[in-house]
Amino acid sequence: QIKMATFTDVGANCFLGSKLMEKIVAPNPSTERGRTLHINGHPKEPKIIYPSAKLIVVKSLVDPSDCFVYRGHLFMTTVAKFSPNGYWVASADISGKVKVWSWDNPEHLLKLETSVFGGPVYDLDWDSESKRIVAVGDSSGIQVKCFSWDTGNTIGEMLGPTKRVLTVSYKPSRPFRVITGGEDFQTFFYAGPPFKLDHSNSQHTNFVNCVRYSPSGHLAAAVSTDKKIQFYNGTTGQPTTDIPQAHDGGVYSVSFSPDGKQLATASADKTVKVWDCDSMQLLRVFAVSEHPQLSDAQMAVLWTAGQLVSVSLNGNINLFDVTSADDKPAKVIQSHQTPITALCLDRASGRLVTGSADGVVVIRSARALQEAFRLQGPDPARNSICCGLHNGKVAAMALVEDGQVLVSAGWDDMLRFSSPGSGGSWGSEMVPLKGQPCAMSASGDLLAVVTADELVLFRGRRQVSSLSLGFSPLCVGLREDLQELALGGGDCKTHLYRLSGDALALQITQIAEIPTRSAVSAVAYSPDGALLAVGDVGRQVEVHSRVEGGAGGWVAKVSGQWVDHTSRITCLGWAPAGDRLASGSLDENIYVWTLNKTGGPLQLPYTHAGGVTGVEWLDDTSLISSGNDQCLVTWKLPPVV
Repeated sequence: QIKMATFTDVGANCFLGSKLMEKIVAPNPSTERGRTLHINGHPKEPKIIYPSAKLIVVKSLVDPSDCFVYRGHLFMTTVAKFSPNGYWVASADISGKVKVWSWDNPEHLLKLETSVFGGPVYDLDWDSESKRIVAVGDSSGIQVKCFSWDTGNTIGEMLGPTKRVLTVSYKPSRPFRVITGGEDFQTFFYAGPPFKLDHSNSQHTNFVNCVRYSPSGHLAAAVSTDKKIQFYNGTTGQPTTDIPQAHDGGVYSVSFSPDGKQLATASADKTVKVWDCDSMQLLRVFAVSEHPQLSDAQMAVLWTAGQLVSVSLNGNINLFDVTSADDKPAKVIQSHQTPITALCLDRASGRLVTGSADGVVVIRSARALQEAFRLQGPDPARNSICCGLHNGKVAAMALVEDGQVLVSAGWDDMLRFSSPGSGGSWGSEMVPLKGQPCAMSASGDLLAVVTADELVLFRGRRQVSSLSLGFSPLCVGLREDLQELALGGGDCKTHLYRLSGDALALQITQIAEIPTRSAVSAVAYSPDGALLAVGDVGRQVEVHSRVEGGAGGWVAKVSGQWVDHTSRITCLGWAPAGDRLASGSLDENIYVWTLNKTGGPLQLPYTHAGGVTGVEWLDDTSLISSGNDQCLVTWKLPPVV
């Protein structure tokens, strides 16, 4: 199946091209234990390209916040590579499809979409003329295929492998050759084009994870789970020499230096090693951690023109300076690998925190998004593969004490209080909850946490009150200065409560109810507390005004009008001036509503594939959003006229 496509075929949501977008912080590569990851670089620019969930990410190694995210795949992506001329990208997914799309064109036109296999495509490569692509993967029939980049026509019949093929490399010089490796413990060499099987080699005793040609094409290298590095003559495909037991664990990836004189390998033993291609001697050993854990296993390596890049099992991108004597990473790029489920911002300190579905919490500066680091639990030896602060989804977060203390609630039924310690590290204290948290809000030094059937109030780390609920709470908003709290419930009501009594023994009294047409999924007080915004699962946004002099009374200011969303409202956020309200939804749109102004809202379409999960205002014209696409986006909005 071959499809020639135009921009209209791709759809406007294949990439985020809004003029209002300032920066997009892309996720780190998706990794799987025991499975190699293939990352590639741009032939002329300091950029890398890799798969992450259903996305293809291009990230600058100079400024990690300089990213491009391609969203044209409907299934989990597996590999992507620039053409040697730098004009095109070929990317693939688990459905067996390969897409060829433009990199240098600002509209990133889709040139070709073809179904190569019935199963996943695991690796692909371009020829040196940027005219042919060879792909390998899993299929009931042929598992290696070479085809034309623009028509999809097959070039030869590439038989041989009987099990899944995991890796492929195209010889960059004439005579052209193709080498593959996979789960049948063999490497296969093909001559062409048109390509046909020349011979196979059985030097390995386990999966062949990665094969690569040197830049000149005179040498090829294969690495395997059997810990061996095997070298081949690039033209004849015959074995030349090997390095047995090159690592203490399986070797997942290999990459030649730009001059072809050295070779880098990445392994499950948590190291990256550099070898001399002539003498086969070990030159350098790079380690990513002084106390390596399972999450530090090295799944990929790429030797770019300026530095050595590796990817850890936890998704960290490690940059090594090969000209330095230091064997530690010169820089580590950290971000999320799964949907971002919680977002919070402290404007005073400029601290921005995100939490994801795998329990990972990342802290960064809202003004310098490229500087980010993960928070880890108090016992690194017991951390999960992703090094999450929680052992489950991060349901909600809040910054208290002038942004110096982060409070996070996770589906491990734990409340964690994290604060900076000595040496730049963060310490963490745990407070167990009686149920699974679903929402949280902070105001002053008071914290409201909502579980499946209970409201719990904390002052600092001390619980000061609790209330059993007769409905299913979905969201919460707190105003300590007004001694008031709003709970949105599955009973299609917003419940208002008054807080009274001693600071360490608060009394919670219900004072009002605001009915809505659907279950309430988001609530937010305006900065002065005079307005309460309510969003529901039926796509409506309402604004209610406090009745002056009334005892907890509210009157609808906007009702039945802000219904532009087409799905559940997931988040609401007021601008600091209180005259604008941003709403995010599962429909992937963000709407910015302006009070006391005629006309429709400002729409930000296709902001996050899979839905928006959080919105925060940095100032009255700067907005930050997060979503199920694992991305963080900053927006610069026009001022209110």
